[in-house]
Amino acid sequence: MELDVRSVAKEPPFAVEINEEGENTLVEYMYRDSGNWKTWQTLVFEGVITQDQVDIIHKNLMHGEFFTPEDFGLPNVCDDPSDPMSFHEFCIIRTTTAVVDSGPINDFVDQFKEQLHKTNTSPTDRKIANMSENKRTLILSDIMRRHRLLSQKPWDEVTEASDV
Repeated sequence: MELDVRSVAKEPPFAVEINEEGENTLVEYMYRDSGNWKTWQTLVFEGVITQDQVDIIHKNLMHGEFFTPEDFGLPNVCDDPSDPMSFHEFCIIRTTTAVVDSGPINDFVDQFKEQLHKTNTSPTDRKIANMSENKRTLILSDIMRRHRLLSQKPWDEVTEASDV
């Protein structure tokens, strides 16, 4: 079964809040391991991101959602070095008045633009394409399993139905 790693939803799966109240851009992303433990990272970039820039980022994510941070100059927050690929996902991109701790937002978005123009595929997609078939299948199966887990009803709703 061939999985399409470039399928992208029309809307990003992360929150986007762009308004006139902030002069900088906050980017929060996380790593989620196979046990669903999460580690977050928040960075504040100089300048206000535009919707077009959000779209550039979104188009360069695997499945429109996942990325490996090193490919875009971001810190890796994966605690487990045994993971074959540390897929991360954005949580929110929003304007803020917080103090800048990273470079200009334009430089950050340019890294996504450059990667996409090099081969018209994201670095994460290229890494997956170069893996053995078995390893690629395991990683993509894990991603699909995580999506199924995230789409299930909350525990309380499930137990109420089973108690009847």
